[in-house]
Parts: sequence; structure tokens; C-alpha cells
Amino acid sequence: MASLPESIKAQVLREYNQPYTLETVPVPSISTPQQVLIKVNAAGYYHTDAALAVGHRRGDPRKFAHIGGHEMAGTVIKSSETPSSVAEGLMGVRAGVPGRVTIYKAIKQCGLQSGQRLGIVGCGGGLGHLGLQLVDRMRLKVTGVDATDAAIALATSLDTKADLVDARTTSSAEVVTKIGAEDGNLDVDKANMGVDVVIILSESQISSDYGISLLRNHGICIVLSLPEPGFRVSPIDLIFRGITVKGTILGTDEVLQETVTFTAKHNIRPKRKVFPLEDLNLLVTEHEKAMGGKLVHDLSSCNVQSLDYCIRQWALLEVVKVGAQLIETANTNDNPISHGRIKLAVVRTPSQRHLR
Repeated sequence: MASLPESIKAQVLREYNQPYTLETVPVPSISTPQQVLIKVNAAGYYHTDAALAVGHRRGDPRKFAHIGGHEMAGTVIKSSETPSSVAEGLMGVRAGVPGRVTIYKAIKQCGLQSGQRLGIVGCGGGLGHLGLQLVDRMRLKVTGVDATDAAIALATSLDTKADLVDARTTSSAEVVTKIGAEDGNLDVDKANMGVDVVIILSESQISSDYGISLLRNHGICIVLSLPEPGFRVSPIDLIFRGITVKGTILGTDEVLQETVTFTAKHNIRPKRKVFPLEDLNLLVTEHEKAMGGKLVHDLSSCNVQSLDYCIRQWALLEVVKVGAQLIETANTNDNPISHGRIKLAVVRTPSQRHLR
């Protein structure tokens, strides 16, 4: 293997509400037997990054400067020289983070059976369009809601049987009435008209109100978005309609393994737009437009000052727990640059099955 560079180029955030700046930073060094060095080929930019950059998650990052991007895919290229079960066999293994795990966990938490109804508010976004595909493959009835032309168009382009709703032109009452007619409850049991569970991915109060109003009585609202002011929930919905509100985030090693297996089996594919390192701030602008789908940093080839190593193309990770085919990891805190936390899935070749 070629020798590692001493420094790399990275897009760095130095304070809230400011653009990323292209800087030279040192390559992280391994200091414990539990650490591995990852060469990253791609990293996502999601709501978490956007909320952090504008200060909506105070105390996160733990310190500046901060390198953006998470949910990465790359290759383990170096581990500690000290012998360990991690060091044996991981060299050259492809590693990645399936961004679908967040929405998959939320859907699983619904506890729905085939034929029941699920609503997704924000169905054309990064998580939402993956959720539409997952729910469709689970044989659930899904109502997808969004409110921009681009998001609706993206959701429409997917190969699903989802009933898509433009919240700008269709009221929640109209959606519930349609569901009631389809389920035969229109003139029989109006209290049970609507979806069984709704997942809120959008951040506005209007979106939350719309989603909750889609629920039948005693339905469940699962919140995945993190608006700075929070959401207001009507006591009438809680008391008289018996609505339950829950939150969810990430998942266990078992859920991560399920996500990898399910998405591979059912060919769940993200709609993505890829940006090179030098265009990171353009990517941020695109994210603010809410155009839908996934936005990704492409780090496989970097033209910045002829360097081969780019933003997060080298990441130092500390192995916390080794599971059947998964490794949960956290970036170390002793580096001058903050990298946040991620979860890592290891993809093995047939010759590496002993790692199980």
C-alpha cells in the first residue's frame, strides 16, 4: 500500500451560520488497538448537518473546527499494529453506512401488519423517498405527502403503489375521506377513518398538524424531524382522539443488519445528486431548496490542488462493539478537528467470512 499523506484537504466549519472553508488538516493517526483508519469514497449531507451548521443543535459539534458529512462509504486501509480481533482481516474491507436505517427503524417501530396504512409527511426528501420504497415492499398501504413540485415529482418517479398527496392543493380532510371510502368506513365508522400511523419528516408546524389530522382515532404519530422550536400538539388530539406521539432515532445492530439485508433483497435505491468536494457549499444551497432525494459528497476523485485525499477521505474510527456483520464506531475526541459520530457496516467478501 502506498504511504499515507501527512495532510489532506477538507471542508471545515469554523462557526455557526458560515460557509464551509477548504483547508489543509492532518491525517488522523491511530493511537489505540480499537481504532481503524477508513479511506472514504462518499459521504452524505443530511438534515443533521444542516441543523448543526446553523446552530440548531447547541453543543454539537462539541468543538470547532468541524468537518462536515456523515453516513460514509469507504475502505478500511489501516488498523493498529497491536494484534486484536479487529485488526485481523479488516484490511481492504469495504465499509459503508446505509442511510436507510433511520427510516427503516421508524417504520419497524410502527408495528404495522400487511394491509394497514402508513402516512409519510415529507415523502420526497432524503428519508421520505426511501421510506416510500420500504413501505411498498412491506406490503403496507402508504400515503405520501409533500408540498413542493420537485419533491412530488421525485416521489412520483419511484416504482411504488403509494398514494401521493400535494398538501398545497389537497386538504387532510379530503385524504381521510378518500381513505374512508376505500376502507368502507365512510358511512359506518368515521372515527376509524385515516391512516394507522404517520411519520413526520418535515419540520414545519403545518406539516405536523397535517400529518396528525390524517390519523384515525388512537393512531400513532412518529416524529423524526428536529425543528428548533419543537412541535405543538393539540390536547384535543391527545385526550379525545387518543393519539400517541413517539420519537425515534437510529437503531440497534440488529436493525442495521435487517436494513442491509432488506434493502439489498428488495433493491431499495436512493435518488441522489452528487457533488465534488470543491462544490460543498453549492450542495448546501441545493439542500436549502428542498429539491428532494439524497445529496452526496463524491470523494472518489478529488481535483483540489492535485491531492488524492479529500474531505473525510481519511477518517479515524474507534471500534466500540463487534457484532455479527456490523461494527458500531465513534470518532475519537483527541483530534484537532471534530468529526461527530457515525455507525458503520462492514461488507465482507467470501474470503472474509471468518470475521463473523
